[in-house]
Amino acid sequence: QKGADMKEKAWQAALSAYAIESEAIAHAAAALKEDSFMAAVSLLAEAPRIGASGCGHPAYFANISPT
Repeated sequence: QKGADMKEKAWQAALSAYAIESEAIAHAAAALKEDSFMAAVSLLAEAPRIGASGCGHPAYFANISPT
């Protein structure tokens, strides 16, 4: 019973996390303005390099970052 209870709690936590994330995405989409988005895309398209943070690949970016 304990294992089943733990699995149910994990399942409910996963469903809750997806509900929270989907609500956040819906709010972001509602606030998105096409002209601002397109301006950002244009800037990124012309950039010689683009770095990102918080995406789980710090070692990769450390290897390609200019020193």
